[in-house]
Formats: sequence, C-alpha cells, structure tokens
Amino acid sequence: MPATMMQECLHGVLLEVHNQFPPSDEEWERLLALVSASLEKAASCLVFSRGPGPSATQRKRLAAMLTGRKYPTAVLTDSIVARGAVTALSWVGHSIRAFATNDVLRAMDMLPVSVAHRRDVLVRLVQMMHELEGKEAPAKLVDFDLPALARFVSDRSLGVRS
Repeated sequence: MPATMMQECLHGVLLEVHNQFPPSDEEWERLLALVSASLEKAASCLVFSRGPGPSATQRKRLAAMLTGRKYPTAVLTDSIVARGAVTALSWVGHSIRAFATNDVLRAMDMLPVSVAHRRDVLVRLVQMMHELEGKEAPAKLVDFDLPALARFVSDRSLGVRS
C-alpha cells in the first residue's frame, strides 16, 4: 500500500504531509513514535493535509501523548472535516489551529520558527508534498522567497490538493 503521509524534523519543527487518504494505523504508529522521540528537539509541528486526516481513534492517541505539553501545531488544509477536528482539539486545551492552504505565512507566525529558518521549512514542506505524490520538486525551489513558497504550497496546479 502506498504511503499516505510523510514526516520529518527540521529546525525544531516536525513537518507532516498527508495526501487525500487517511493514514493507516501502521503509519500513525510510526508518526506517534517520531512525535514521542522528537518532543525534546521539535518545538512545534507544521502539517499539510489534502484530506480528512487521521481517524478519531488516531487523533485521540496523539492528543493523549501531547496532553500537558506546549507543542504549537499549525495545520494547513482546505478540508472542512479536518478543520473541524482541529478546532475540537483546540477546545480541549491543545495549542493547535487550522489554516487554509493559502494562509501558510500566518500559520508559520504561530510557530516558534526563526525568520532565518522559515524559508528552509517551507522549501522542505513543498519538497515533501511532491515526494509523497511521486513527483520531483522544481530544482529552483531553493531560490524562491517566502511569498513565492507560500503560493507554491497553495497552488492547485501541484496536484497535491483536492
């Protein structure tokens, strides 16, 4: 079964990219292991999701792991279902917020990412979006400024948004 998600730590940010399919329980277990291992080195999380995201059971397991921890998380999605799930998590005390995919710069503002590292984080996010879809990211991506990278994240022509 092809992967439905990718994750990686960069500059203190856990990056997660999800395609339009919900993650399998095996993938979610790998994510939980990474989150657990990265809680000391990753100060926050940036998620890009095309689809509904994890199941209620999967979300509950992650929420239990993060209870009592300051772990700001910004979720970039255009899915109404995923936004509702994120809002519900925020109501129970988690530092999580959903943003439209065209609002990536505002999402970055909620995370403790230095201005110097924001470009690197967005470049890697776009690369991961392409990799998950089996595509190659443009080579000149590293030359883009922040606004151009933000447009790249929300660009429907990438084929990574529904």
